[in-house]
Amino acid sequence: MSTPPSSSAVKEARVSFGQRLRGIRKDSGLTARALAALAGWHESKCSKLESGARPPSFDDIRAYAHHCGVPHLANDLIDTVRGIDGMYVEWRQLERSGPRPTSPRPGRGGRTGRPRRPPGPGPARRRGPTGA
Repeated sequence: MSTPPSSSAVKEARVSFGQRLRGIRKDSGLTARALAALAGWHESKCSKLESGARPPSFDDIRAYAHHCGVPHLANDLIDTVRGIDGMYVEWRQLERSGPRPTSPRPGRGGRTGRPRRPPGPGPARRRGPTGA
């Protein structure tokens, strides 16, 4: 059984992917500013993609690979992003439905929260002086 991903593992995967993008760009001889101009992006987009601060879309990856002269790598890069996205989705699902604390919280006299109401209809509504 594999270990479920953590938020730090997802972040590390995004940073590692960004470093791979940066290596591809540098090998092509382009600056981040030149690549952004060729792709029609804002100047900061390459930096955000390469630092892992912004996840790339598939169109971003295709444009990145095309302008760096390695369009044959686009599908491999897209597969990598899909894997990272899958890790993120799995992590989010575990965060939402993960294990709950089983021991009482300290300082609450053994209580773990508010007392639960018994099932069934709620308490009767109070009526005003007119009975309405």
